[in-house]
Amino acid sequence: MNEIEVIWKFLDNLDEYVYATDIETDELVYMNRKLLEVYGLQSIDDVKGMKCYEVLCRNLLFPVVCAIMTGFVPESLSSGVIIIR
Repeated sequence: MNEIEVIWKFLDNLDEYVYATDIETDELVYMNRKLLEVYGLQSIDDVKGMKCYEVLCRNLLFPVVCAIMTGFVPESLSSGVIIIR
C-alpha cells in the first residue's frame, strides 16, 4: 500500500465529512465513506470529472462550500473547518 492509499484509508474511517479536489481544476478526487453516504454515492467514480461545487453545493449540508474553498469562512462556521491547500 503506497502513502496516498494509507492516507485515504485513514480519512475514510473518520467520523467527519472529508473530500479532496484537484487544486487546478476543482474536480473531486476523493470523498470519504461518510460523505459518499450523505450524497447517496457508491464511490468517487460516480462523480468523476465533476467540479466539487457541482456535487457538494447540491446539498444543504455544505451551503457555503465555495466560500470555504476560497478561504472565506463565516465565523459561525469556522469551528471545525480545516482547509488544506
